[in-house]
Amino acid sequence: MKKTKIDLNTFDRRFAYNNFINFDNPYVTIVCEVDITNLVNYTKTHKNFYHSMCYLVMKAMNKVRNFGYRFINGEVYHCENVGIGPVGRTEDNNIFFYHGPYTDTLQEFLEKTEEYKQLVLSGKNEQTEETQQEIYVSCFPWRKMTALSVPVTKSGQNPQVIWDKFETKGEKTTINLFVYAHHSFCDGLHIAQFFDEFEKLEKEFPNI
Repeated sequence: MKKTKIDLNTFDRRFAYNNFINFDNPYVTIVCEVDITNLVNYTKTHKNFYHSMCYLVMKAMNKVRNFGYRFINGEVYHCENVGIGPVGRTEDNNIFFYHGPYTDTLQEFLEKTEEYKQLVLSGKNEQTEETQQEIYVSCFPWRKMTALSVPVTKSGQNPQVIWDKFETKGEKTTINLFVYAHHSFCDGLHIAQFFDEFEKLEKEFPNI
């Protein structure tokens, strides 16, 4: 992960940053339906839908610059090639968090993410700066959703993506993607750009 410190005096989003930074709730959430037909068809054979979906979300979000802004030690930085933080569930239905590193290929991502998952399950949860800056992801695979609220801290800035139960009609499969972002860094335009990148990469999956 490469990071660059941002000079807030010349920051191109200084107006939005200054406007929203002291809000009690400086976050924006947008949900859109997206086509995941290709992804679902691929994982029917190759399995591991959840981590494959994480990889697709990670790749798409890293293509939109504004999702890379983070607070680090009280300063604003821009981070490139940010990894992803999935939520797992134990056999007794308790959740846990682990890391999915940014990689150039799906296969490498699947292997390394599974390694991180097993480390956490074995009690070895190592936090690094890279894991602290990751994109948060989760899912609600039991029902379709029309609204969402997530727990955040006032200083939290990591974007979050959550999806619901996918639905197949005819030959097309869709899912609702909920994108949660800090308004000091992201507007609706940037979230729309993420959806555009997601759908573009989904059509090329897994060669992304």
